[in-house]
Amino acid sequence: MNVKQSNTTTKSRNGYELRADLLGMAKDLITYNNDMKLNEYHIKLENTKEMARAKGESIADSIENFVAETVDAEEVISEAKKFYDFVCDTRQKK
Repeated sequence: MNVKQSNTTTKSRNGYELRADLLGMAKDLITYNNDMKLNEYHIKLENTKEMARAKGESIADSIENFVAETVDAEEVISEAKKFYDFVCDTRQKK
C-alpha cells in the first residue's frame, strides 16, 4: 500500500518557524482561557439577573463588574517557553 505523506510531515522547519508556531500556540491558549472566563462571566451575569428579578431587587445592584483581561507579550512568551520546554524535554524521549 503506497501512502502519500503530506508536505508538513516531511518538511523540516527552522528555528524561527518553530518559535513562531509556539508563540501562536501560546497566544491561542491564552485567548481560549480568556474566552472561557468571559463565557463564565456571562453565565454568572444571567444567573444573577434571574435571581435579582425573582427577589424583586435592582439588577444593577446585583451585577458585579467584569474587567476584560488583556494579554501582553511577556505572557505569550512565558507560555511559549512552557511549550518549548516540553518539546525539548529529553526525559520524554526514549
